[in-house]
Amino acid sequence: WHEYAHHGETESKEIFQANSAWRFSRATSKAIEPMADLTGNKAYGSSEVGFRDEFTNPYVGKLYAGARATEVHSVGLEHFSSPALMKQLRDQDPGHFNLIIGHLINR
Repeated sequence: WHEYAHHGETESKEIFQANSAWRFSRATSKAIEPMADLTGNKAYGSSEVGFRDEFTNPYVGKLYAGARATEVHSVGLEHFSSPALMKQLRDQDPGHFNLIIGHLINR
């Protein structure tokens, strides 16, 4: 599900732009920080960075320098692999849930 979503985002400039804008608008800080600090996982390399946020998963805030990719669509679409995970995303982050539904409907 996750990697499939990356393909959909790279194929659609509109989805990428919507995800990038949504991620930035939701970030609680516009400062770019190391993913190791954001997640508490020290396995991230020093070049892996993102925005601090209140997403269901800090990975959603990850940035890719020079690439047309986000983790917004991929992490969101992962929740669509089962009804229970869909409900979890809807309950925890209705905005993220609605963004993914919008992408699927308008595809």
